[in-house]
Amino acid sequence: MDRTLRWRRLCFLYEVGEREARHRYLAIAKRNEDLERRHREDQETLRRLRLRLKSLLKIPETPPDEESDSQADSPAAPLRAVPRKRGAPVGHRGNTRSVPTHIDHGETLPAPTVCPDCGHAELTALETRDERYIEDVPPLLREVTRRNYRQAFCPHCQSVVHHPDALHGPPVQTGPRLAAHLALLRTRLGVTYRKLAVYSTEAPGIPLTAAGALGIVNRLADRSEPIYDGLAHALTVQRVLHGDETGWKMDGQRWQLWCFCNASLASPTAQPLAAQKGSLTVTAPTSPLGPTHSFRAPS
Repeated sequence: MDRTLRWRRLCFLYEVGEREARHRYLAIAKRNEDLERRHREDQETLRRLRLRLKSLLKIPETPPDEESDSQADSPAAPLRAVPRKRGAPVGHRGNTRSVPTHIDHGETLPAPTVCPDCGHAELTALETRDERYIEDVPPLLREVTRRNYRQAFCPHCQSVVHHPDALHGPPVQTGPRLAAHLALLRTRLGVTYRKLAVYSTEAPGIPLTAAGALGIVNRLADRSEPIYDGLAHALTVQRVLHGDETGWKMDGQRWQLWCFCNASLASPTAQPLAAQKGSLTVTAPTSPLGPTHSFRAPS
């Protein structure tokens, strides 16, 4: 009895294993057929893309007898680089500088005296001309302006009255055009103050130190502060406003640069990195929306 029961159990397990193996075999065969179909579709797509690329690059077709079927059908074969002619593609329209609308100076050059084709030297000058334009900057030369502040006499207190600008600051100062050049190089190109001093000393011929360049840029920033405050005030009266932030380096320290803008206004503002956990406040004392307008920074 025990042997019969044991034999039935073995037959049952064998039948269950055979049924499961048959299901797995059918699933694997179906998946293999699906993979082979996808492989054939990928090969056909790759063949069409190669023909399309050859037609775009105008590469002559390779005769079928020269192609290696084994290399074309092998998925492990490396793709060869398609030879490409150097330069812009055929039909590409080059981009050139537009003709300037304002002309500062004009030069008329004499007509040629010798024909480059035949070498004949007796040429007749024509009224027609070939026009070419040269865009350049004037030479950077130091321009010194001496300001004579006239004095006045006060008969009431019996003293000489001087102009306020004549009493403050050193006797020799730099002008606004040099400050604009240095600020542009500093803010737009990131030139260091030491290099700004070298540029000012060698290009326009105005001797300057790194500390002097720093002072010029800082004074220009102080004079531009009312414009910056006006932008901050305009933020509070905008109906639609978008804000975004990014990391920024400020004198070697990590800061957070915020920019609030819309279609007609853009106002950047920077804060130390530790301040990003709080709120960014743009002060506007006379704003109709209140004394301040706050934008929450991400924590």
